[in-house]
Amino acid sequence: MSVRDLNKDASKVQFVPVLAIQVTLFPNHRISISFINHHVVGDESTIVGFIKSWAWLNKYGGNDYDEFMIPFYDRSIVKDSSGLGDYIWEETKKYKKE
Repeated sequence: MSVRDLNKDASKVQFVPVLAIQVTLFPNHRISISFINHHVVGDESTIVGFIKSWAWLNKYGGNDYDEFMIPFYDRSIVKDSSGLGDYIWEETKKYKKE
């Protein structure tokens, strides 16, 4: 069954590619890697971090991975003393589309 067939059967479901990678091999054995991604995969910083990590792992063989290259997503370290985040969240919920 193809993606097109699945799309016909599912109501209100759309299938879209979220990431494409193209590798071009040049005659002198060098390569060029191109990326394009949908924003749900990650923002520019995330994708660039992925590319840097991938390049580092390929260059050094994955040994002794530097801790500075490991992503950090703990948002609890950001202090919201004014409670602005909760206010924005409550206002956003008022405009929820159904």
